[in-house]
Amino acid sequence: MVNKMTLFSILCLFFTSFALKAQITQGELEIIKSELHKGKKELVKENMNLISEEAAVFWPIYNEYQNAKTTIMDERIGLLQKYSSEHLVLKAEEAKEIANKQFQLSRKAIKLRQKYFNILSKKMSPIFGFRFMQIERQIDLLIELKVSENLPLMQYR
Repeated sequence: MVNKMTLFSILCLFFTSFALKAQITQGELEIIKSELHKGKKELVKENMNLISEEAAVFWPIYNEYQNAKTTIMDERIGLLQKYSSEHLVLKAEEAKEIANKQFQLSRKAIKLRQKYFNILSKKMSPIFGFRFMQIERQIDLLIELKVSENLPLMQYR
């Protein structure tokens, strides 16, 4: 039997290969993002091992976090689509702009994780906050790896 992490990995690969295409419709992108969110939620559920009282506190916070994170994800997708469609003709100023935007998005993601770690720490405990952030970071790294595998290197000559 294929485990959930393997299925999620396949879903990430599918998502990134389509998200990097400039021609994808917004409707198609929303369907793919929805499936990615479902797969991610399953992984979080499986790994948090929450009892019902904990789940009642955790899931509304998780949903709020995911909604905030979706904004960052949408910005990243837009940037990746722009980069992947222009990578062969990227000028120095465009490269600088894209790099700075990536740095900005990374800072936003870290601040968001810090905010929700603090919320979970107060409403549940720092242990739950830390465990969730571990799971979240592992999932983010997997997605970043899949994006990197599908993103062409910028041409400079």
